[in-house]
Order: sequence, then C-alpha cells, then structure tokens
Amino acid sequence: MLNSNPRSIVLAALLLVATHSSVEAQARFGIKGGVALANVYGDAVGNVELRNGITGGAFLEIPATPVLSAQFEALFTQKGAIENALIDLGGGVTLTEGTWAYDYIDIAALLKATFGDNVRISIYGGPVYSTLLSATAEGGGEEFDIKDLTKSSDIGGAGGVSLEFSRGFLVDVRYAFGTQAFDEPPLDLVYARQHNVIHAMVGLAIGR
Repeated sequence: MLNSNPRSIVLAALLLVATHSSVEAQARFGIKGGVALANVYGDAVGNVELRNGITGGAFLEIPATPVLSAQFEALFTQKGAIENALIDLGGGVTLTEGTWAYDYIDIAALLKATFGDNVRISIYGGPVYSTLLSATAEGGGEEFDIKDLTKSSDIGGAGGVSLEFSRGFLVDVRYAFGTQAFDEPPLDLVYARQHNVIHAMVGLAIGR
C-alpha cells in the first residue's frame, strides 16, 4: 500500500485539474534537463564515488495562490555510484571495482513557494516515487544485469531551489534521496543501500 500512495496522490490531483477549467487555464507546462550527480549511502557501501549521469523530463505547475503552487514532474534519472572496492554480486560473482548503474523514472509531487517578479526564485519540496527501468553492475570490461536483484520501485523525497528568468528560462538545483534500501536478495545480504542524487538542470516553462 505504501508504494501505491504517491501514484494515487498524483493521479487524483491531475484528474482534479483536468476537470476544473479555471485552474487548468492557469497551469504551466515545461521541460528541464541536465546532470545527475548520484551516490549511495547506508550500510556496507564500500569506497564509493559519484556516478555522473543525466536527468530530464517534463513538469506541470498548478498555482493555488500568487505564491504557492503544486508542481508535478516526470523525470528520467540515472542513479548509482562508482565503487573502488570489491563488488559482490552474489552467487560467487565479484568485481574488483566498477559502476553500479540504475536508471529510473521519478514521479514527484512538489509544493512550491515562488517570490519575485522579473527574476522569480522558488523553494520547493515533496515526495518522489521512482520506477526502476534498468540496473547493471559494470567492471573489468564486463556488464551484469542486476535488475532482478533490485527493488522495482523506491519511495523518497526531493527539495531544492529554482530561478526563473524572462521568457520562462529557468535554472533548477535539487537534492533527492531514497528512504528505503533498494537491494533484493542475495545483494541485500551484503548491502543496505539507498540512493541520493544532486540534480542541476536548465529548462523552459510555458504559460502565465
């Protein structure tokens, strides 16, 4: 039930907007994309470094007051880490070092407060539901598919700051994190890891 709640909230909110013409007329749409600086934290994570990936997608912003709005997003995000230590894949398979690479679709429901006129600054935060697309462990010229060893979804949160300039050009920086360990058996016998990602994006908003 916990995993279904964020999706239910997002779907219910979008349905409400679609049937409310006065709010729909004020809605803004946009796209954004940039870099994802990903890492993992938790027990037995080893000697890890940032995995540099990409992130990007679309958003819908629905104003509630002149300051407060709700923003719904769907972002493709590359997560994981580079590990400079022994990687245990279970079943007697190990790598001396390599990259944990996870690709997700992140669905976010954010509460946003915006201030300013010519340059608009926004502070936002909210829950994030993530669906796993692919998972691999790469090292020594080999690549192993570990999607079956990884949970199919994750629950987390995100918070950040954005600046919007003339004609809807925007800059967005945020920190996002998972709240549950993502490893499945037998990896969960070795690791108890959670995702965290710094997003740095530019984008374009249309409307208002």
